[in-house]
Amino acid sequence: MTAVATKRTKDGGKGPRTFGEAEQLKRPLYVPEGAGLLGVTVPRMYQLIRENIVPAIHLGRSVRLDVGMLRQFCETGGKKFKGGWRRREG
Repeated sequence: MTAVATKRTKDGGKGPRTFGEAEQLKRPLYVPEGAGLLGVTVPRMYQLIRENIVPAIHLGRSVRLDVGMLRQFCETGGKKFKGGWRRREG
């Protein structure tokens, strides 16, 4: 197993290029890394997150992406899951 080196910079830096590489990181992805996986710009990725189209983890003001949920999003053709992403209380 090879280690995947990632470096975060202002312009997004180098991130994983495949879901296999992303899963090896064993951590949530930064938004620029997720944008690179999906092939969209970083501002477009934030827009998709705001519109609840792409699943995201909100930690205070930080936003991270779960690799498994992002993979599932892609496998369903880029459509929202039935009922949305948010956990329902009740």
